[in-house]
Amino acid sequence: MKIGIETGPMTVWLWHALTERELPVLGILRGSAADGRSISTIRTFLLATLSTDAQLVMHRLALFEAWGLGIDWHRFDLGTARLGHVAASLQASGAWDHFLCVASAERAAIELMDDVPASLSFDHADKIFENLTTLRPRLMTDLLKGCTSIRAERLFLFFADCHAHGWAKRIDRDVVDLGRGKRQLVPGGRLDARYQITVPEAFGSKTESEEQ
Repeated sequence: MKIGIETGPMTVWLWHALTERELPVLGILRGSAADGRSISTIRTFLLATLSTDAQLVMHRLALFEAWGLGIDWHRFDLGTARLGHVAASLQASGAWDHFLCVASAERAAIELMDDVPASLSFDHADKIFENLTTLRPRLMTDLLKGCTSIRAERLFLFFADCHAHGWAKRIDRDVVDLGRGKRQLVPGGRLDARYQITVPEAFGSKTESEEQ
């Protein structure tokens, strides 16, 4: 059995979880705005060959102005289907030695926000965010600055305030454009005054209590 996964907000977490359980992963499709058409064609071809009743969800590719920002090349062993450490150079040392580009935890965290609450609940995102204790503030600043989704930026910073990880205080928020106006993420939800987004009632109470 081989498992095939495609890029999306949960890809990084799924990859590491599967490889830790020694489950072979077939591969990851990845593309940029420049080659989006060819990637889309590949997706359509591959999906047409699958026999599955699973719900398939496509994720947009142009969430960041710079496609390569926050993406690392990892050594990938085709023989064992194991993902290795970040590669210093793309030089293969053996027949089974290949490379895959994988979103860093920082980039994956913003990609995660882009799917809340459409296909990922606030509670699920909150649990993941709770464990993001080692994000790099400089890279996080660059990613937020280059993000094309105002709602994803606001929601990321909202969760950053909720959990108050050490790196959150070191993000340069002055260079991040959060746009103007309100964003309704949850119909009938509670409006967060700082980021002008509607969130579930429980999360609104949480941020208020932490500010006090």
